Amino acid sequence: MPHTIIRLTIVLSLLLSVVFTINCSDDSTVPVVPEPSFWAEVNTGLTNHIVLAFAINSRGHVFAGLYAGTYAGTFYGGVFRSKNNGDSWTAVNTGLTNVFIRALAINSSGHVFAGTSGGVFRSENNGDSWTAVNTGLTNTYVQDLAINSSGHIFAGTDGGVFYSIESTE
Repeated sequence: MPHTIIRLTIVLSLLLSVVFTINCSDDSTVPVVPEPSFWAEVNTGLTNHIVLAFAINSRGHVFAGLYAGTYAGTFYGGVFRSKNNGDSWTAVNTGLTNVFIRALAINSSGHVFAGTSGGVFRSENNGDSWTAVNTGLTNTYVQDLAINSSGHIFAGTDGGVFYSIESTE
């Protein structure tokens, strides 16, 4: 007698999806085999879903850097902060004159740095406001940022690598 396989997917939540497989043959069944999800979407509050950078501070606040652009007359992009592991996001762009965020980094003092297509910006208050730190940065199209153990920041740009002369601490 041929075996019939029934596959039933039940989504229990955004964080868990379980697949039940039942093999039926002569009134016999195979035990339920769960296949948990590894990923869940957490986009509430983001103006677009093109995220180019992440950084997490010592308090567990997550910063996301978004691609900037215009769609259907609405402008989007910038830095977004989540204080609840991505359940919700809030734009934190005060002082950013360029919101095409390519890189994010956080130093040991908790200062957040945003690398943009218009230079590097620093926030000393958890993203609430930003100040440009571009003196000496001759190419401001920043692709990546890194901070060493001494607090010096490296900026990878379209014109090479730049190093902060002073510590960012």
